[in-house]
Amino acid sequence: MSEKKKMRSEASSSNSNSSGGGNSRGETVVADVGRRRNTCGYCKSGGPTSISHGVWARSLTVDDYQALLDRGWRRSGCFLYKPEMEKTCCPSYTIRLRAGEFVPSKEQRRVLKRMQRWVPFDVVKPLLDRKRYVVLSDIATENGEHLPPSILENYEEQNDEKQFHGSNDIFVGEDDEMDEPDFEDSDDELDPESSDVQLPKVENGDVGNVLIGLKEVRLRYKDLREAFGSSERRFMETQLHRYMRAVGTELSERIVYSLG
Repeated sequence: MSEKKKMRSEASSSNSNSSGGGNSRGETVVADVGRRRNTCGYCKSGGPTSISHGVWARSLTVDDYQALLDRGWRRSGCFLYKPEMEKTCCPSYTIRLRAGEFVPSKEQRRVLKRMQRWVPFDVVKPLLDRKRYVVLSDIATENGEHLPPSILENYEEQNDEKQFHGSNDIFVGEDDEMDEPDFEDSDDELDPESSDVQLPKVENGDVGNVLIGLKEVRLRYKDLREAFGSSERRFMETQLHRYMRAVGTELSERIVYSLG
C-alpha cells in the first residue's frame, strides 16, 4: 500500500461551445456503474477475477481526466476504471516520474523552447477551463430515468418557501419517474484499502456536502435531505457514500452528482 496521496484537482468546465457527447458547456459527464468483475486480459483467467470500480464517460475535460489519473484511475475507450489492487488477480501499478527531480536534457530544452514559441500562452489562455464544477450523471439518468414523483413534489413545495441563490440555480420543472437501478454489483461499496491509493475515511455526516444536481439546480445534499422519504433517504445516502469512496471527499464537493 503506497502512502496516502492528496489529490489536487481543479474540476472545471470550459466556456467554449465545442465539447464531446453533445454537451455544449464543456462539462465532464460520467455515469457510475459501480464494481465490475470481468475476465482478465493479462492472465486469461476463465472466471471474473479482474475487479475494478468503473464509470462511463460521455464527455471528459483534461483537468478532470488528470485528477482521476492522479487517484489511480485508468481509461479504456470511454470506460474509466480503478482496479482494486488487493482483490484483482493482476494488480497494476503506475510508474511515475517525480517532477521535482526531473532534469531535462539539452535536446529536451530545445524542443520546449520551440513549443513555447509556437504556442504562445496569450493565445491559449482564453481556452482554459474556468468554472469549478462538473456534472456526474447517475446511471439511472443515463438510461432515461428520473427521480420518483414524490421526491420532486416535496422539493417543489420546499422551493416555494426557500430561495436558492447562485448563477446556476434554476427552478424545478415537471415531474419524471425513476426506478431503482438494478446492477449485479451496484451495492458493493469500494473498500478504502482495495487500491494502491489510500482513500480518506468517509464518515456518515460527510454526505451533506456532496453537490447535487436536480433539474439543473446545484445545491448541497444537506439542503435537499428533507425532500426525501425515510426509505428514499437511506437509498440516496448509500449511493452517495459509495460515490464518495470512489472519487474522494474533495472531488465529491466539486463534481455535481446529477439526479435528473
